[in-house]
Amino acid sequence: MSVVKKVSAIILNTSKPYEVLKNVESLFLQNRNFDLEIIIVDNSGLQRNREILYPLHQRENVRLLFTKNKGYAAGNNLAASHATGEILFIINPDIVSINPNTFLNITHYVTHNPDIGILGPRQKNPDSCFEYTARHFPTPVAQLLRRTPLRNVWPFRKPVEKYEQINMDMHSIKEVDWIQSSFWAMRKEVWDELGGFDTRYFIFMSDVEMCLQAKRIGKKVIFYPEVEVLADGRRCSEGGILDIFTKKIIRIHFVDVFRYYWKRMYSR
Repeated sequence: MSVVKKVSAIILNTSKPYEVLKNVESLFLQNRNFDLEIIIVDNSGLQRNREILYPLHQRENVRLLFTKNKGYAAGNNLAASHATGEILFIINPDIVSINPNTFLNITHYVTHNPDIGILGPRQKNPDSCFEYTARHFPTPVAQLLRRTPLRNVWPFRKPVEKYEQINMDMHSIKEVDWIQSSFWAMRKEVWDELGGFDTRYFIFMSDVEMCLQAKRIGKKVIFYPEVEVLADGRRCSEGGILDIFTKKIIRIHFVDVFRYYWKRMYSR
């Protein structure tokens, strides 16, 4: 197995510039035996965010890109098009890599397991609870029920619990259906073979789609709790079904979910 010479960390920011600064600082503290490049895309369109992030432009091996908001998938694809590392790390702005060996550990594991397509570490929130980022592939019933009070009522809670994997062992490495792209590691060659995120999705379901496609080319999606990262614990998609009338982000979520199932029915 060849030695990795460079890895690329991608951070897409829309509304968390100060979290990006903390994220980047945690990356520079990482132990490594490879070069690290950091590519930050800000698609907020806000001058304030530009001013907060611009000093990063002066840091060595940091590339800062400003663009219009064409969505999560498109923003990450833009960053990846500039990446020159053999391993890609896709990281949400609020993620902090507390263990200085996170990148070293993950890169070693991915490099020595060529059947891995996508890997995500264990994630912990500020209240010390684990975030259940690894899930079964969704079903319309589970996705609908989890946004209603019925999610806590037997027997309706069963499909929700199965989908969300709330009883999963959080301490052992395992193959899963899909894992949220809040923190991903994957070979750049796998990313290129899959063609990046499907830009038909604005924000949501693009990670589900890519995990599905990775499996279709014979690659595994791995939950890797040997390392742990911290996040702020806030999910932009949180909310009940009635929030579709008051929250734009929930409407976007429903549209992306519809696109996912439409593709399953009518696309090959």
